[in-house]
Amino acid sequence: MGPATLGDLADKSLINWKAWALRDSEGSWVSYEVTLNIPVVSGGTVELPLCGRVRDVCPRRASSKELPAGWAIGRGAAAENIFAKGLPVDAVVTADCNRKTLLMRYIVPWLVEHKISTRGTRSALIDHPFPEVRQVLYTHVTGTDLPQLAAFPAAWRAHIGATYLDADLQWGFAACPDDTTLVQQIVATLSSVGRGLEIASIARHAEAPAKAIRAFVAPAHRYGVSFDRPIYLTYADAEKTQIEIIRCPHDCPSGRCDVVALLPEVAASGFGVICSSCWRTPNIADPKWAKIVFPSSYGTPVTRVAEAGPLRIAPQTIFSPAVTPMAILPPRPPATDGH
Repeated sequence: MGPATLGDLADKSLINWKAWALRDSEGSWVSYEVTLNIPVVSGGTVELPLCGRVRDVCPRRASSKELPAGWAIGRGAAAENIFAKGLPVDAVVTADCNRKTLLMRYIVPWLVEHKISTRGTRSALIDHPFPEVRQVLYTHVTGTDLPQLAAFPAAWRAHIGATYLDADLQWGFAACPDDTTLVQQIVATLSSVGRGLEIASIARHAEAPAKAIRAFVAPAHRYGVSFDRPIYLTYADAEKTQIEIIRCPHDCPSGRCDVVALLPEVAASGFGVICSSCWRTPNIADPKWAKIVFPSSYGTPVTRVAEAGPLRIAPQTIFSPAVTPMAILPPRPPATDGH
């Protein structure tokens, strides 16, 4: 039975529709009553009353008599969809509740109520590409148990809560606030070559200043103007003319930190890369980082949209298209006498 036929049958069989908005302690709903008109073999029909309710995923504005309680319930329902269920913001937007309204009236106030105190932190959570991060945060601030999160390492889940509930966290206004295409391409190039490369050569191929390449090794401190960028690469020689991928300092001798991830919970380590063997960041200054194992979903690279804009208008963090390694030859070994 095709959709059109099924629709015609429903139109004929379901009559006397009634629907109305309802709010209770569990959230916002649309309740309904309808009569099912069933034909019988002996002739005539039998009318069967039906009723029920469905979740209102984007609650309408409460009446003046319901404020502020109605808005509080609406915020809870919207937060449940985006955080507990892990739905992207645009999946919750409806014809009568656009993205800006959803964020500014429901989601941002809910985050503020739950001690997510800075704009950068709220932006990162709303814009985060991995639903499990939003779900873990939801369990931390509401005490709700989401059994599916037991699949993720306990130390990582605790770290997510500590990161996003840190009142001193400084971050940009997106989950991934920078375009990471260049550093991803450099990492892919170094991986394909298998050794360090000259900074000058990379700069020529990338048509970027050498200073920008060096910033991936030694980022400048912003001193309160903005958040500090993390480290992605390391120098390959004492003269600091070459760069290479950071070798994993943990107990995986062949590990290489070649997964680029500019996200708050990763950058909190001081690094923007994760080892693709053990899924840890290369921080050994603090022993806690040896215990924090990131899920493999972080292996999906993300970047900032090309035309950055307000988060209330559109998502700012997207999954990156595949990058192509640069066609760079490794430096020649030094010449020896007689050759």
